[in-house]
Amino acid sequence: MISPNPIRIVSIMWGSYLPTFLAAAEASGHVSLSIFSQKEIENDAGVLELFWQRAARADVVFLYWTADGFWEEVNARLDEFAAGKTIITTSFDPANWGRRATVEVPVCARAYAYLAEGGVENYRRLLDFIAHQVDPAILVEEPVPLPWQGILHPPDQTVYPTVEAYRQAHPAVHSRTVGLFFSRHTFTNTDGALEAELITALTDRGVNVLPVFSHGVKDTAAGALGPIETAERFFLDDDGSPRIQALINLHFFFLGREPRGDVAATGVAAQSVEFFSRLNVPVVKPVVAYSQEIGEWEENPQGLLAEVTFGIAMPEFEGNIEPIIMPAAAR
Repeated sequence: MISPNPIRIVSIMWGSYLPTFLAAAEASGHVSLSIFSQKEIENDAGVLELFWQRAARADVVFLYWTADGFWEEVNARLDEFAAGKTIITTSFDPANWGRRATVEVPVCARAYAYLAEGGVENYRRLLDFIAHQVDPAILVEEPVPLPWQGILHPPDQTVYPTVEAYRQAHPAVHSRTVGLFFSRHTFTNTDGALEAELITALTDRGVNVLPVFSHGVKDTAAGALGPIETAERFFLDDDGSPRIQALINLHFFFLGREPRGDVAATGVAAQSVEFFSRLNVPVVKPVVAYSQEIGEWEENPQGLLAEVTFGIAMPEFEGNIEPIIMPAAAR
């Protein structure tokens, strides 16, 4: 049941988190949510103005600080809010936890804990936790731990911890196997539509699929192996021989990326090259057009936008060349 006086939350958030947050807000009976993508704000100054209008009437402003240029304006204008506005800031970079916030840093750090676990339920609990800062009567629930790596066969949402367990549910019926390697974000925050389409297309062509996800970086304390150790665990046998005959790599960043490191730091690419050399199978690195729909891409004389960096230039440091565009955004 929705409260007759919900806590009004206005947020700037990482773009790919928005669908999950909107579903979480629907599941919460305590909040109304107005949320803006950092990508849209970066591309359209008018969206930022709309944020300021909504934020002026909000009970809580919840900010996910990124490296985008518009944050200079946000930082300069936060003082325009009336006294008493609750501001919570978090970020992938802990240095930004609590930046310009009106709550204590531990509150912002705890907010990130919900974000890191991911999923609709954890985001629902996060929104209620944020609302609790205004109304202490709202119950606070701890984040629900979710797996950091495993085998996932969308639309089946079961996470299989071993290849053997996966093959009991999804037997290998063909002579060849393609590995599909993707981000944990697919498991926690999407319906896995792209991965499901790839699994179906490959299976229809007489190929088994071994679909594996991992967190983007290694985090020993959390239990995240990171991309390379996860790939070693699932794509290689105990003797180091490959279980697959080809690999489709859907990870957006370098597989050897350092925790809290620069996502574009090319020095870590050598770790990917070394792993791919041991794997010794063809590696396909498709381009995913997150910022454009197919029709927009076809009509854009520039072709790709931000994807040039992450989809073409950076993969070359890992030895991936001649990429093809596979999926695009849908609005």
